[in-house]
Amino acid sequence: SGFFTVAFVFLGITQSSSAVLVMIPVTAPLWIICAGGFTPTDDVKLPVTMGIWLLIGQCLASRSAQARQRAGELVAAASTDPLTGFLNRRELPHLLELLEPGDAVVLLDLDHFKQVNDQKGHHTGDLVLADFGKTVRGALRSEDIAVRYGGDEVLLVLPRAGSNGADAILARLRTAWNDSVRPTFSAGVAVH
Repeated sequence: SGFFTVAFVFLGITQSSSAVLVMIPVTAPLWIICAGGFTPTDDVKLPVTMGIWLLIGQCLASRSAQARQRAGELVAAASTDPLTGFLNRRELPHLLELLEPGDAVVLLDLDHFKQVNDQKGHHTGDLVLADFGKTVRGALRSEDIAVRYGGDEVLLVLPRAGSNGADAILARLRTAWNDSVRPTFSAGVAVH
């Protein structure tokens, strides 16, 4: 019984709750064989033992799934800028290592952004950055990646875009961002 209990602890920690359920009918006959055959008291002991196995396996599987989900959320939070939804600059070295010929890198910088913070406050500056992030996401292709490089700087990694593709994305961004109230932005483009 101890061996099978430990097995369900292991299953609960390493497998899903459905795997634990599948193992109950597989393990019950093995338990009977290891016990030397079915005895009159086994009709009471077996259901109680299987219930304990199920309880142990399901509880541990649930906890393990929650821990994996939380770990994934923490990884996402650690690599994502909460204001813009872009990756943060910690991810940049890895992204730059993956560049291939024809990939474009664009650095965007909101012009005179410090004045927005100084004159209208940091809350307004945060709203401008969040709006800029939303606008940038709308201008990008599905394979493009945006990274918040600094306070008001955004770096775009544009796979296979070349200079023409980067110019097209910047044109879409200029059109979408064109507003007399918003600060302008500057952009620099490099093609690998």
